[in-house]
Amino acid sequence: MKSRHIVLSALFALGFLSAAQAQNEQYRHTLSATAGLNAFQIIALADNFGDNQNAQNASITATGSYGLTYDYGFKNWFSLGGALSYNNLKASASQIDVVKEDGSTYSGPVDLKVSRTNIAIRPLFHYGNKGRIDMYSGLRIGVSVWGATIDAGAGLLPEDVIDSARGTGAAVGLQLIPFGLRGYLNEQLAIGFETGFGAPHYAAFQVSYRM
Repeated sequence: MKSRHIVLSALFALGFLSAAQAQNEQYRHTLSATAGLNAFQIIALADNFGDNQNAQNASITATGSYGLTYDYGFKNWFSLGGALSYNNLKASASQIDVVKEDGSTYSGPVDLKVSRTNIAIRPLFHYGNKGRIDMYSGLRIGVSVWGATIDAGAGLLPEDVIDSARGTGAAVGLQLIPFGLRGYLNEQLAIGFETGFGAPHYAAFQVSYRM
């Protein structure tokens, strides 16, 4: 009789573990749309046009970092995925006086646009993901592709107008993700946020769907 109870208990335990494993494997794919705060927006909020006091009819606008992420859950505690984001900054003035890096000066109108596209992979470590709460930390490792156009004379460069602007080209983009949180409204749809040190955002709101 005792051996029969042991066998039944073992079968029950195996069945429970199989069900738990199936539960963990049920939603491996998570797709998120994100909108985040970035350095471009902080520059626009400062609205000082490179500390140039002689700018006339000057304006600076910047978009948030809009993106998509996809995460694949290898384990209940680890996922690996990809991420794509884009943001830009536009600055214009009918008249501006600029001292260029070579010491020469420019005085005239300017129309500048700087854009950044970030492509990356994201290893994430999940914890506290009980029920409909998923918390995580991780990294974003990729490349930021910069684009810049400027309508001005005398060989003016984007960095002559705004100190933190860059010309065209690619640069390594690294971001530490100290903390992220998704709260699921039902089994598949969630809203949440994450924080970041480095490109492409400092903090981001997200809407997620898991499959």
